Amino acid sequence: MNTITEPIVLLHYRRPYQEERELVCVCESEKVANTEIHRLREEFPDLYPEPSRFETSLVIYVRRAY
Repeated sequence: MNTITEPIVLLHYRRPYQEERELVCVCESEKVANTEIHRLREEFPDLYPEPSRFETSLVIYVRRAY
């Protein structure tokens, strides 16, 4: 079985006074994640008021190649 591995970036938002992070979206790179942060803050300023609460994590995505 052949596999393809590629890095993806998970974009999270940590709400004040909560332990867990909220998964906002999956992005193909850090650059796309930063663009998404700006878009979300403009489109939903009440939901995402603090840019410092956004967090990213790099994950290796493995899928089967056909």
